[in-house]
Amino acid sequence: MKPYELVSATSTDPRVQELLVRHGIPPSRVKLKRGSHDIGIEVPEGGFDLVFTLVEAVPSMVRGGLSEGALVLSAVFLYPEATGKHAGFRQGLPEGLTAEMTRGDVSALLGPPDSVSPVFPNDRWDRGDGRSLIVDFSEDGQRMTLVTLQISDA
Repeated sequence: MKPYELVSATSTDPRVQELLVRHGIPPSRVKLKRGSHDIGIEVPEGGFDLVFTLVEAVPSMVRGGLSEGALVLSAVFLYPEATGKHAGFRQGLPEGLTAEMTRGDVSALLGPPDSVSPVFPNDRWDRGDGRSLIVDFSEDGQRMTLVTLQISDA
């Protein structure tokens, strides 16, 4: 299973546990520091990072029947190409995206974005399932630098 397919699953979901173990991360590492509402887990050799957030901090998840204190996978950051310490994500990007796509290519594939950042070179598409897809681009828009899938209101 691809990590982005698990967005909104709990940290105790067996599929999430399997993903962590497969990448050498002890599931017990997914715990909050006092006063925090989320925790980031880097998986550089897999070309992605994970963010787990307290269910109470995600408005759309509060009424989802999860116990107070549950951690949900609220965001997955995918690195289309190797950068810094991250390998390129090689499990296939979501929605037909490929690492070679330009900003224009992505818009042609996904349609006009629901929002465009006035500050950063990124576009956002809100999916009908309570998730958002955000694509960051190089300053010239000629390559993708990051693909994020997240709970829309996380």
